[in-house]
Amino acid sequence: MSEFTEERAKVIRSMAKTADPFTRLRLLALAQRYESQLGKPSRAVREIQTTATLPVARISSSER
Repeated sequence: MSEFTEERAKVIRSMAKTADPFTRLRLLALAQRYESQLGKPSRAVREIQTTATLPVARISSSER
């Protein structure tokens, strides 16, 4: 079932690329609902997670 849901979300997102602005928003919302059924974060959240990296503070063992 998850393969079907994942494939539907992909198809709907590809349809949204050529749709008018109103329909695009509706299709993207529908794709997001499909993705939420998969238990994954939404596409927007995944993109934010991959692009937003925070600097990591390195503490040497002598500073601890």
